[in-house]
Amino acid sequence: MKKLKFICNTLFGLLLMATIFLTSCHEKLEVWDSETLDYSGTYFWQLYDENFTEPIEDYHHDIQLMIYNTSENIQNKVWIEDTNHVFPLKSKFTFTGDSKLFKSETQDFDEIENNEYAIETPTTKPTGI
Repeated sequence: MKKLKFICNTLFGLLLMATIFLTSCHEKLEVWDSETLDYSGTYFWQLYDENFTEPIEDYHHDIQLMIYNTSENIQNKVWIEDTNHVFPLKSKFTFTGDSKLFKSETQDFDEIENNEYAIETPTTKPTGI
């Protein structure tokens, strides 16, 4: 009888310690929204000619454009990336307007920040030591 009582008390104690240990390890997560959350997402797109009459590139289920937050977390500043490289683009853009109607602040390609696919690598080998 004493042995059964000892086993029950031991099991109860272990269960109590496990419950305290498991519940005390969970941290409360901080809910974080980025400044560009309304823009962010994966988009399927069409590309039209300059007259908006003929599609140059039509919708495809596997061709996507991603828009996501920069590490700076500044309102209206996002990365836009063509993940399938239909047109090589991965650049930071600053928008004017809101997430329903927006455009880039600049139309000049040279003013676009960090266009990673437009950066050309040197054609000559380094001459340093």
